Amino acid sequence: ATSETKADVFINGNELSFDVSPIIENGRTLVPVRSISEFFKYEVNWNQDSQTVEIKNNSDILKIVIGQKFYHKNGAQKKLDVPAKIISDRTMVPARAVTEAFGAQVFWDARNDTVKIFTKDFMLRTKEMKTHKSSKALSEENNITSDFSISYFDEMDVRIDANDGTDFEI
Repeated sequence: ATSETKADVFINGNELSFDVSPIIENGRTLVPVRSISEFFKYEVNWNQDSQTVEIKNNSDILKIVIGQKFYHKNGAQKKLDVPAKIISDRTMVPARAVTEAFGAQVFWDARNDTVKIFTKDFMLRTKEMKTHKSSKALSEENNITSDFSISYFDEMDVRIDANDGTDFEI
């Protein structure tokens, strides 16, 4: 069954905007191939006659044919759960298949219909991430505390305003 549910796509915590909205079909999120590929600095070429999109950079070439349940990466055949299709003159491809082919990690947030993609560079940088944990007693007699866990990078200014009015400056 086809579902026309719209999905949001975030890369490294930033929402991507598309001229054609990503959709969820058979449990897979389809995204416009050009927008997602160009974010990863890949060149995209479309061959109308063969209905093939070619995505390449200095080291990789992906070829995806509309309607096929597989694609090729550097000549090796890889499976697609949902074939690529054309919607509003845009080639739509499964987000996970393409971005994992680019070396990214993909997570699905079902509650919010959101795809969260993290690039290889971002994942390497998470090793530099620092975490600040704190607990504050709000009421001694009722044993009520407020707990915080904030992860951040040194070069980013972070300020957290907690629900109980406590502020953290990092």
